[in-house]
Amino acid sequence: RQSDHCHDLRDDVLSTSNSESLAGGPDGRARPRQIGSLHVEVLSCHGLPREETVANAINLSDGSGGAVVYLVAGSNAFCTDIIPGIKDHFWLRKTKRAVVFPLCHPYARLYAGVFDADSNDFAGRAMVDVAELRPNSLYNVTLPLRQTAQLYTRRGRGTIQLRFKLEWEDEKAAVLSYLPPNLNANPVSVPCGDKVAFRNVARTVHGGDMHGKWSRPIMKATTKELKLYKKHTKALMRQVIKDISGWVKPTFSLYVFWAWMHCVYRASMALVLPYVFGFVILWLVRNYAIYVIGSSRYMGYAPVTIHELLYALLSSRKGSKNHIRPLEVEKSIQLDGPPMPQQPLLAKLYASLGLVNEEEVLEGNGYHMEFPFSDGERHRKLTVAESYAKDAPVKEETQHSSSKGQITEDELMKFDDDSNHDGSDGV
Repeated sequence: RQSDHCHDLRDDVLSTSNSESLAGGPDGRARPRQIGSLHVEVLSCHGLPREETVANAINLSDGSGGAVVYLVAGSNAFCTDIIPGIKDHFWLRKTKRAVVFPLCHPYARLYAGVFDADSNDFAGRAMVDVAELRPNSLYNVTLPLRQTAQLYTRRGRGTIQLRFKLEWEDEKAAVLSYLPPNLNANPVSVPCGDKVAFRNVARTVHGGDMHGKWSRPIMKATTKELKLYKKHTKALMRQVIKDISGWVKPTFSLYVFWAWMHCVYRASMALVLPYVFGFVILWLVRNYAIYVIGSSRYMGYAPVTIHELLYALLSSRKGSKNHIRPLEVEKSIQLDGPPMPQQPLLAKLYASLGLVNEEEVLEGNGYHMEFPFSDGERHRKLTVAESYAKDAPVKEETQHSSSKGQITEDELMKFDDDSNHDGSDGV
């Protein structure tokens, strides 16, 4: 059910009387124009980790332990009520769990951080990209918690269930807000009531590893990511050359053949650079056709398409028709794909041009974007059960985490030249 009370931050100012509610804009600077709002509700948290300390053992025995969630969007922050519990926490409709964030640009992000109310231990964070949401659509999702934003690891930290809805006051203003008003961007600041709130807000946005602070796991993860880029780039280049020479993708093979013959006919190397740029644009259109228009990995939660942004940009001001369509919810059998809000004519157009085929359409099971070049076969997506924190200590978990038929963290990002890696870090 909907919450009985919703804290509206659109017309709120910084209040020092309540340290749990943090709102306001940058000091001394005018607030940018508000173009929309984001309604967020915290429903529950499951499988949260518990540190083995004497204080937590006492709290677990008498039931005084609890969890609190911080929500941050732009220069506004919000803190929920403290819900007692051990690993599972539920925010009922009469509790302080709902908030409305003002939005000044469509590329904003919603951060959710979960903390222990007694010791302020950081359980984990989750992030929602507003640019991938559709307006006037109610989302109810369960997200895995991550302790850091710079490392990928399969160690469970629990999950958080959020319900949110995006609303734009003017679609054209939302699209035009992508253009910066000036080249000198002002830093975003979140006013906080005390030191504890400042620490929790910082960890909610940046995670456990702050930017600019050196750490050995971050250095190892960065080195692994560079190796990953190097190996996958070489493999991709070899595969593209092989497909073009073998006419696996006729559209790209015909384009390269035409460019080659045109350069030979004109006897000019000056035409190579324009054709290279044209090939890059054609490849980007192909990626858009595969991963946005013709992909089932969104399971119906598809982002806004380019043609919808163009229609919204060319439309008139307030009161005009909404060109960005909401999500379509309908019953379908298991064999049918999820309902997609895109126009079916665009998918047929890309297929007729040879930019996408059935073999290149990604399956919805396993593909994720937690780190570059992830796929469902080697780097399968975490399930809700796998996201739960284990009761055993961390050292025992890392030593005995391998199970039959599952990829361990040691094998997740293994390379030929890091056989001595202990598997305690990720990418």
